[in-house]
Amino acid sequence: MTEYVAFLRGVNSGKNPAVKMEVLRKAFEAPGFKNIRTILASGNVLFETDYTDENILEQKIEKMLQETIGFNSDVIVRTIDDLHKLALLNPFKTTEVTQHTRSCVTFVKGRPETSLRFPARGKGYTILGIFNGVVCSVVDLSEVKTPSLMQILDKEFGKGITTRNWNTVERILKVS
Repeated sequence: MTEYVAFLRGVNSGKNPAVKMEVLRKAFEAPGFKNIRTILASGNVLFETDYTDENILEQKIEKMLQETIGFNSDVIVRTIDDLHKLALLNPFKTTEVTQHTRSCVTFVKGRPETSLRFPARGKGYTILGIFNGVVCSVVDLSEVKTPSLMQILDKEFGKGITTRNWNTVERILKVS
């Protein structure tokens, strides 16, 4: 069996209804996934399965979630091994962490393609680059209250993306 993490867009954020993590865990049991765990309440689900095609897993989970939680949630699936490889690259090694700094990782369906030149800077953010298929950015909240990063990422990569704080990724790796 392979260990995966499903990153669900829009769970317990924005205008969507709240979703209890117990509901997600039970939903992930229906397709026969094993060892299901949720990390935080923002749509991060670890699970194991014999399926090996991430695209099929994403489609299967998206369909199941629509039926279970009542709204569409884009799903991006990565293996735990992929996340370990990303951590080894240490994309934020040159980032000076302050109380106003947030290190962000944006998961994109498939492999991201872009015309951006890195580092790409904008209002309150710097996109460092693409590491192991993940867009890594730094947000500086001392410059602006609401950085324009998410609008730029949606425009560049489409709406089928989801962003997490790097601390969330580290937490997932600790429990995997």
